[in-house]
Order: sequence, then structure tokens, then C-alpha cells
Amino acid sequence: MQFIPKWLVQTIAATVATLLVVLTVSQLYTVKSKFREIDDKHIINISAEGKVTVKPDQAIINAGVQTDGATAIDAQNANTNLANKMIAFVKGQGVEDKDVSTSGYNLYPKYDYSKGDGHITGYSTNQTVTVKVNDLEKVGKILDGLTKNGANQINGVNYTFQDPDNFREQAREAALKNAREKAENLARAAGVRLGKLISFSENAGGVVPMPYYADKAYSGMGGGGSAVPSVEPGVQDITAQISVSYEIY
Repeated sequence: MQFIPKWLVQTIAATVATLLVVLTVSQLYTVKSKFREIDDKHIINISAEGKVTVKPDQAIINAGVQTDGATAIDAQNANTNLANKMIAFVKGQGVEDKDVSTSGYNLYPKYDYSKGDGHITGYSTNQTVTVKVNDLEKVGKILDGLTKNGANQINGVNYTFQDPDNFREQAREAALKNAREKAENLARAAGVRLGKLISFSENAGGVVPMPYYADKAYSGMGGGGSAVPSVEPGVQDITAQISVSYEIY
């Protein structure tokens, strides 16, 4: 058996140790370089809003019928007759079945507390019908006709959109464009270059229906005057608020 000289063993050991040190330093440098790359990546955060102004194309009317009767059946029957007459009228104006719905129905006793005993004196029935009108030229005529065909409560008119998502998308695109322009201006002022979009989020926003409140003549029993109400939809702002982050370097 041949013996390896001691000096050769020491030389090999020293060489291996040196190689291990070099590899360790190299790996540490690589890791450090990666962390330096992450640390040097700066981000700019931007909030922006986009807005489109459009005219509503749908009106939502809430009309009610309230009736009284000596018994619950009397109050219900009277209410049903008037509600059916009211619904038949709006459908006769071209409103489709899917755009007419009963949104509320209540039956309750009426009490007399004048003698302290709180005895029942009769019953009241209240029914609310929601009507979606897509032909805005007919809104005034329908309001007038509702009160002449059974409605003794008009709980306002809301103007909105049949397809709001289309306008929301336009507002979102405008918001993104505004955010990009804002980020470019800030980067230019700071003397840096704008990089890629890193993150995007949308905040609460959208469409707020515009209410129209009926005249007092249309909120009491009998419908009041006979003049057709003049109602205007005006225009509405549909907005989108976003938050974005861009890389800068």
C-alpha cells in the first residue's frame, strides 16, 4: 500500500478549501445582486378617475294604491281592482310584461284609540308597482294616466340606463388613460422613466340614479290636477375610480 505524502494531502486540502470559499463568495454575490435588483426597482402609485356624461334611457316609476275596507277582504278586493286597472293602463302604453312588477304589498288593521281600548275599525291594503319605461317621451303621460287609473301614490321617478355596463367600461378606459398621463407627468418631473404597469384595482363608483319627485297633486288620493307633468331626464355622470402602480427606473 502506497502512502500519500503529507505535503500533498495538505496541498489538496488547501485547494479544496479555497474552491469552497470562492464558490460561497460567488453564491453570496449572486444572492446579493438579486436583492439589489429588487431593492432598486421603484414604484409609483397613482389614483385617477374617468367620467362619461350621458343621457339616461330608462325611467323607473314606483306607483302605489292604498285602499280601505270594513274587512280585510273588502280592502284587498278594492285594492286588487285598482291595481289591475293601473297595470292594464301601463301595458296599454307599450310597457312590456317583464317591465312591470309588484314591489310591495301590505295589509294591516286600523285601530281607534279614542276610547283607550284600541279596537279595530277597518283594514288598509297598500300595493306598490314598479314600472320601467324605456320610451322617455311617454313618462309624463304614464304618470298622469297612473293617477287616473287607480294610483293614489307616486313615489318618485328614477332615471337610469338599460345597459350601464357599456358606459362603465368607457369610464374605466378614460380612468386608465388619465392614470397613464398622470404617471408620465410625475415621472418626467422626477427625472425618471416610466416602466410597465404592475398592479391595477378599481374603487367603488358607478351610476347614481337621478330621482324626480312627483308634485303633491300626484301623491294623494284621487290624483289631483289633470295637467300632464313635465319631467326631464337631464344627463348623468358615470364615473370609475382606479388605483394603479407603475415601475419607474
